[in-house]
Amino acid sequence: MPASASEIRALTASAFTAPAKFRDFCRNGGRPLGGIIDGEPSAGSMNATFQTIDPGSQEVLATVSEMGEAEVARAVAAAGPAFQGGWKDADVEQRIALVTRLVELCERDRDVLLACEILDGGKVSELAEGDFTQIRACAEYFCGVARRIAMGDGPAMHVSPGVKGYAYREPWGVVAGIIPWNYPIVLTSWFVFPALLSGNAVLVKPAEDTPLSALYIGKLAE
Repeated sequence: MPASASEIRALTASAFTAPAKFRDFCRNGGRPLGGIIDGEPSAGSMNATFQTIDPGSQEVLATVSEMGEAEVARAVAAAGPAFQGGWKDADVEQRIALVTRLVELCERDRDVLLACEILDGGKVSELAEGDFTQIRACAEYFCGVARRIAMGDGPAMHVSPGVKGYAYREPWGVVAGIIPWNYPIVLTSWFVFPALLSGNAVLVKPAEDTPLSALYIGKLAE
């Protein structure tokens, strides 16, 4: 039996105005947005840029510098000493405190990140707001995992008569996340938080279709 019109509820694109902070971020003082390597903006060695566009209005939101092989090498070279120089051995509560601070900054600039999802990603407001909640939800879940599952030697397990097994957990090192275009905030969170809380250093490569949220979160991470 067909549903009546009153039973059908569509997702809505409720009124949303991008904050000035988002527009200022996109304009970047008239320069292309660059990657972030070792805490510093990078224009890239390829001298190439691309435009990221609102798929609904076809408005050009920002011009972004392309990163290439040289920038990947620089990022890995910078991340290695950060990993070896203390992050892999940092106390779990120190990692949690820093991740929590990043979450707080994301929530402070909620409207900017929503603008990234709605305008750069072409999402209706309801979906973008739901995606945004994953930042804190994901971080808190993996903070709990980090407290519960210690790195290093685990408890002994009986394998067979006279044989015991031990689990040993350690971070991998420098890990890279290649983030798809369709859920940029969600998938960036799902990659970054568990990797950082495990003691890894992370590189994030967003999709060219939706790079703005990752670039903004990188700016907050500074």
